[in-house]
Parts: sequence; structure tokens; C-alpha cells
Amino acid sequence: MPENVQIRNVDDLTYAAPRRRPGAGNMPLAGYPRRELERLATTRTMAELLAVPLLTCDARLGRAHGHDAEATVYPRS
Repeated sequence: MPENVQIRNVDDLTYAAPRRRPGAGNMPLAGYPRRELERLATTRTMAELLAVPLLTCDARLGRAHGHDAEATVYPRS
């Protein structure tokens, strides 16, 4: 089931950026963030592509869902 996303507090330059991008031409404003979210959702991480562990100090990233990489969390010093 499709979900709605609302983005608030966007400055004027950011709001106008999709209109200035090549290829965005006559795309409705809602189409640009949707296309970018779809691209991000289907992009694999470097760790997934190389089949190596994801090394991070960010415990939240290490526990995050949505990637297939093995995550190794190192304590911050």
C-alpha cells in the first residue's frame, strides 16, 4: 500500500532545485523526491557489493534494517 511522505521546512532554493535539474523538466514536484527515494531504496551499499563487513562506530547503523551487509560495530575511543 503506498505511503505518503511530507517534507517540511524546505528553503526556497532547495524547493526550486528540482526544476533546475536536467531531466526534471515537466516532472511534477512530487515526482522528483519519489524518484530519488526509489533510487536510494534500490542502491546497494559498497559493503554489499563487495561482500565485505560494514565497519562502523555508529551502533544504530550497525543494528539498522534494510541492508544485507554484515555490520561490525567498533566502540568509539
